[in-house]
Amino acid sequence: MKAAAPRRRSPVHNWRVSKTIQADMPGAVKLTRKHGDTLVCVRYRLSPDGRQRATTVELEIDRTDVIGRANPYVLVKIYASEKRLTALAKARGAWFNARSKLWRMRRNDAQTLGLISRIAVAEHQRQE
Repeated sequence: MKAAAPRRRSPVHNWRVSKTIQADMPGAVKLTRKHGDTLVCVRYRLSPDGRQRATTVELEIDRTDVIGRANPYVLVKIYASEKRLTALAKARGAWFNARSKLWRMRRNDAQTLGLISRIAVAEHQRQE
């Protein structure tokens, strides 16, 4: 089976962008008429030696709803002596579960606070 040929990129892809004009701004009228509501912006690019200018357009070709990734609650070990970390967890909406002696917070908050290695169990995996 033959390997697919590499995609060819326009030689202007690495030229410096000198100006960007939004679709509803003066200077993009002609291209807005041509591309309609799909036009996002017009860019003027200069060649590395500055002798040539290319006009490029950015078009919206597809739009879909984004379904966010799950951000489950997790139980995290924070020691009582870690006052600053406790305050940061509380500021992010975490609360202490006295029965398990663990802090309950969203997984992304645990990650932001550098506590991924201290996750005891994800809340949905916990059996009581």
